[in-house]
Amino acid sequence: GIRAAAAEEAADPAETHCWTAADAWRDEGIAAYGGEDLVLPIAAATAADGSTAAVQEIDGRQAVVSEADGTLHFLVDVPQDALYAVQITWRAMNERPTDVQRSLLVDGALPYAEMGTLRFARRFISAGEPSTDVNGDESAPRMEQVLCWQTVTLCDSTGYEAGPLTVRLTAGQHTIALEGA
Repeated sequence: GIRAAAAEEAADPAETHCWTAADAWRDEGIAAYGGEDLVLPIAAATAADGSTAAVQEIDGRQAVVSEADGTLHFLVDVPQDALYAVQITWRAMNERPTDVQRSLLVDGALPYAEMGTLRFARRFISAGEPSTDVNGDESAPRMEQVLCWQTVTLCDSTGYEAGPLTVRLTAGQHTIALEGA
């Protein structure tokens, strides 16, 4: 009775964790995808309202842009049932002190809790030399944000799970959404 109740409670993806999902997929014999990279076609990306997302050229690259609370949908044709690691090339569009936050949904659902708390760290560089106060204490130099393209493999933002986050996709067409926080 207790085990069945726990299994029912864990069925909600928002309450399931990446390690629980990975264990279940391994138990089912689902292996990691080993083929060529699947690329999400940005030209066919849509916004939350179903309209086609505008493709822009930014720093020599084609990109679709979403607001902090916006959502972008991508259709992908998946060749086989497997576990897929997700890699995203992104660029911050403005200078803010906080990480960019997104959720990744597959066919409208959160695969597990960690996909709802993705963080993309902004890049900063030292802008000057350290300073020393009258007591001889050194302070770090001022930091300046660098707006640049970064490619990251999705990982657990809490650091609890060390490896890349994966999603199970079945063969066929799927909708992958990146949703703003």
